[in-house]
Amino acid sequence: MRKITLLTLALSLMAGLLVGCDASNVKLGWSESGSSRQKNVSYASFNGMEQKTFRAKAGQAISLDCDVTVEKGSLLIKVVDPSGTVLWEETFRENTADTVTVIAPRNGFHTIRIKGQETGGSFDISWSIGE
Repeated sequence: MRKITLLTLALSLMAGLLVGCDASNVKLGWSESGSSRQKNVSYASFNGMEQKTFRAKAGQAISLDCDVTVEKGSLLIKVVDPSGTVLWEETFRENTADTVTVIAPRNGFHTIRIKGQETGGSFDISWSIGE
């Protein structure tokens, strides 16, 4: 009886570990640097999600500087407000440098979401909050 209980416990533990594994966020050759308002990353392969959150007040301008290198796949970058509304998004499939400005529609935490879609390359993203 004790062996059956131990075996059941071990199988339950292994099943829980397998369920907790997230193969949807894969980063190979990942090298990251940055600060509270900047993220500079290079990678051999990235398939998953990264995000940075910051506070902005309604009416403030959010300026985003993006320098993206895409060697394969694509990279999606979006700015999302506290209610989940997408303020700006773009999918990069080639090397691009761009500056975008959006106005925060409400007070609260806004998020920059970066989604790698079987991509290789790098991104350097910085943002500022102004009036």
